[in-house]
Amino acid sequence: MIAERLLWLYPRKWRERYGDEFLALTGDRPLVFRQVVDIVSAAIDARLSLDMRRMAGHGTNLGGEGDVMMATLKRTCLMNAGAAVTIRDGLIGAGVIVGGSIAVSALAAALTLTGHRAAGEAVKRFALPVTIVLWAHFMYLRAQPWKVQAVFLGAMAVLLTIGLFL
Repeated sequence: MIAERLLWLYPRKWRERYGDEFLALTGDRPLVFRQVVDIVSAAIDARLSLDMRRMAGHGTNLGGEGDVMMATLKRTCLMNAGAAVTIRDGLIGAGVIVGGSIAVSALAAALTLTGHRAAGEAVKRFALPVTIVLWAHFMYLRAQPWKVQAVFLGAMAVLLTIGLFL
């Protein structure tokens, strides 16, 4: 079950206190993509939260920050499984995909025309992945804490950079 695997992304103290409740909330139904993003985001936030690390390090009760995180999971991703992206969000996402693709393709063409053919080809190859990363930020990550956004976008940037050299 994917929820059991996702639970392991959380710090041990958090899993010990909230793991059973988390698994009960997710149930046996399959998770949708947005729920997985929210659960992974909350796990990243739990790992990066100074309060959570301090409490786990001292072996103290995880109330407060952990309770807030569990309440947020209930409200956003577990109880509202059918929560849809608004029309406005969809239009912004479409604009990011179209506008980003045009902008990155124009950059690739400019590099090629100015004699930087290899760089132009590399940029052209990553026009769609870069715009999808930007799209994900506007569609799924904008409500997440900045640290979570930085981890997601940083990981994508690393993967795209590695892809340049493959």
